[in-house]
Amino acid sequence: MKQWIFIALGVCSSLVGGLFFALSFFIWFYFDNPYSEGFSLPFVVIFLLMIIVGVWLVIRNRKQLKQIDRQALEKRILAAILANAGQVTAAEVAVLADCSLEEATRQLDQLCEKGMGELQITDGGKLVYLFTGFAQTRDKITARSPMEP
Repeated sequence: MKQWIFIALGVCSSLVGGLFFALSFFIWFYFDNPYSEGFSLPFVVIFLLMIIVGVWLVIRNRKQLKQIDRQALEKRILAAILANAGQVTAAEVAVLADCSLEEATRQLDQLCEKGMGELQITDGGKLVYLFTGFAQTRDKITARSPMEP
């Protein structure tokens, strides 16, 4: 949520800075008043800095929003996999994770590339993703230290 506030601040800063930058530059460049150079040049620089800071705020916070969205989608996909005991199709994930079929397929393929799962084909030719990283309750109960014999 705070990213949207900083994006709005960045847009406002860029717009206000751009407006006053243009006005200050116009005054500094076109008027042959001996006082205009000492008055307008610092404002040109200040408003140019406002534009730069505003653009930086927008770019930085948009990247953070995209990263937050990717992380939230990954969590929803993992929850969908968990809900189906580690065996899912892309269509099931798309419905449960509230994303497009293409995005679900891309995310599942990425998880398989990371070694978290594998793609299997049913006798009917359907693609099923199998993720064995989710331990069943009975497996968790019997878990022990790797140092024990």
